[in-house]
Formats: sequence, C-alpha cells, structure tokens
Amino acid sequence: MDVVKSKNQKVNKFSYIIDRMTDILLLFLLCVLTSHNVSVEGENYIYYLAFFSYIGIAGFRAILKSYLNLFHFKIPVQTLWYGLFIVLGLTSYLWAKYPDAAMDMISRLTQNMILSFFMIINVKTKEDFRRLQNIFILSVVYMSLKILFSVSPSELFSRHLGNYDITGHNVNFTAFYFAIILILLFYRFYVEKSRLYIALILFLGFMLILTSSRKALLMIIIGFFLIVLFDKNTKHKLLKLIIGMLIFAVFVYLIFTNEKLYRAIGWKFDSMLSFLENNKGDKSLYERKFFREYAVELFYKNPFVGVGLNNFSQYLGKVFSRATYSHNNWLEMLSCLGVVGFVMYYWFYLYCIFKSYNQLKRGYRSILPFMIIIITMFIFEYAQIVYYDTFIQLVISLCFIGVSVGDRALEMNTNKRYSVSGGNEIE
Repeated sequence: MDVVKSKNQKVNKFSYIIDRMTDILLLFLLCVLTSHNVSVEGENYIYYLAFFSYIGIAGFRAILKSYLNLFHFKIPVQTLWYGLFIVLGLTSYLWAKYPDAAMDMISRLTQNMILSFFMIINVKTKEDFRRLQNIFILSVVYMSLKILFSVSPSELFSRHLGNYDITGHNVNFTAFYFAIILILLFYRFYVEKSRLYIALILFLGFMLILTSSRKALLMIIIGFFLIVLFDKNTKHKLLKLIIGMLIFAVFVYLIFTNEKLYRAIGWKFDSMLSFLENNKGDKSLYERKFFREYAVELFYKNPFVGVGLNNFSQYLGKVFSRATYSHNNWLEMLSCLGVVGFVMYYWFYLYCIFKSYNQLKRGYRSILPFMIIIITMFIFEYAQIVYYDTFIQLVISLCFIGVSVGDRALEMNTNKRYSVSGGNEIE
C-alpha cells in the first residue's frame, strides 16, 4: 500500500511540474508576442524558441493526460474554423495576381492554428481556464512594464508610446492588447470587487492612453458600458450607467485640458472631430479613408473570392506611396477573399457571440466578458487588421474556451463527460 501511495505521489508531483512548465512557457510565448516581436518572418528567433518550446511541452502534457488521443481524435470548432480559412487562403494562390504574397501569410496562419489547438485541448477545468486568463493578463502587464522602462520620464507623454521601437509591432496592436485585457479586468472587478483589479485597471488604462489610440480607448469605454448593460445581476443599473457617463465626461474634460494628456491622446480626438466636422484632420485619417475606398473598389471588381489572400497591399503599392494593409479587417477580408472569405472568417465570431448570449440568458454570468470581448473586437476591426495576429487569435481561442466551460457548467446535472464545442472536453 505504501509503495502504491509513494508511486502516486511521484506521478502527481511529475504531473504538477509539467503543468507549471506549460504555464511558464505559455507566458514566455505571450510575452514574446506582446513585447519582443519581429515583423520579418523567419528572423524572430526568440519567437521560434517560445513557439517550439510551448508546442513541445503542451503536446507532451496533452498526451500524458490523455487529452490528445489519436484513436479518438476530436477537432475543436475553433481549429476547424481557422483551418478552413487557411485552406481558402492557400487556394487563393490559384487566382491571386501576387501569389507569393498569399503564400507568405500561410506560415503565420498555420502557426496560429497550431498554438490555438494546443492551448484549447489543455484546458479541462475551470481552474485551468482561470489560470489561463491570468497568464494573458500577466503577459500584458509585462508589456506595459517593458514600455514603461524603455523610455525616460520626459518621454512618457510622447505620442504613440509602444510602437515598433519598443514592442516590435505596430502601436495599434499594443493598444488593442491593452483594451482586451482591460475589459476582462473590469468584469473581474465588477464581480469580485478586489482592489487589486482597480490598481491593474488604472495602471493598464494609463498605459493605453500613452499609446494615443482612439479606437482602443473607445473600445474599453463601450466594453465597460456593455458589461454593466448585459449583466443581469446588476442592481441600480441605471444609476451605475449615469455614474459611468459622469466619469467619462470628467475624463474627456481632462484629456482636452491637461497639457500632458492632450499631448498623449487628446489631440487624436481633436483631430477626429475636425475630420468629421469639416474633413480636416491628421494624415492617418486621410490615408485610412483612401485605403477603405480602394479596398471597396477591389471588392466590387472581385466580389466572390477577392484578389487573393494578403494581396491588398500589393495592389495598393501600385497606386500609393507605400504598400500596406487596409487597416480594416472587414474590408481586408472582402477585398482579398471576397464574400466567401468574409463569411468564412466571421461566422465563428457570430458562433461565439450567440453561444455566449444563450449561456448568459440561462444564467451563466461568467461568460459575459468573453462575449463582450468578441463583440467589441468585431466592432473595432473596422480600424484594425487582426486575422493573422497571433495574440489576437489566441484571445479568440480564449473566448472559445470560455464558451466550452460555459457549456459544461450548464450541463453539470448530467453524470457523463460532456463533449462541447466540437472536441474540447471540459470536466
């Protein structure tokens, strides 16, 4: 009996070590994605180290715990969705005017699918899911510290803090990452009332302001509002919404009257208002308007299957001073992959939103932040390209796991294992 007990203790200890190694390597991967990115494919060596290390340990853990069973292999809906999207992108090689551009994107998309798959199958309990959320939060806290300690205090309120020179990626992605995590933190504070979340919200909110991102700031404002609006457990909802609007009004006053805040973010809103009122604003507004118009023009010429994955930038380079993406995920899908690609990409968003909403109606409150994240992401993809971004795709996978956990939570009255959402089994 003592021998068996000792053996079980060793197995449990080994399993615990593997669990923590998986967590640590995922955190390492996310920190690389948020803070040490290299945009040139094939040159981001620290990313490849993180990628293969995580895939190796996550795959080993999945086999060790029988999460990955080749005899009873199940494909999560998320993997099926993204895999089919990759197939469409690969197929567009056949009709793309710039086929090499389409092929250049396939490697990144395939990596995203593999990472998402292993992250999904390694979550089996609510505790696993909670720990996974914490890892995402920590990676963005790390990013904020990386940004904060990369500049002198006098440069803090300079514009677009967190751009390529610090994080390795566009500042719009930096701001988007902040906004997503802030929505998750706000929900936790709203439900759990912990002061730790207040501190994190204030800190990360401050760092978001320093990115000078209009859309990310609007994203969290709308996200916070929707959480209060959709939460059925909220008492005095109208009063809280009024208080929230008053706080927002004070914030708007500060960013327009405080010199440092105006230099960081206020000028962007000033420019946006001028653009809306009399068509005068900063250069980026004019450029993005042209990009959208050109994307629509390409879509009209090729409405069914588009001009080919990642081909918009190549077409744009022939009529504009630089070759870049459309800055609009909706129009990037429509112009590059047509109606077929748009539907193939965005049906999964609707799937997660409808599943989440049904769970919310049935009383599963914990799904709310993930529903709001997907909704706000969809809205603000009007001004952001996300289909290839690894961190964003992992966030979408996180929301999908939330749906899976919600399915299981609502089926706890059964005594059998419940296979949810196309292969992600939650205990």
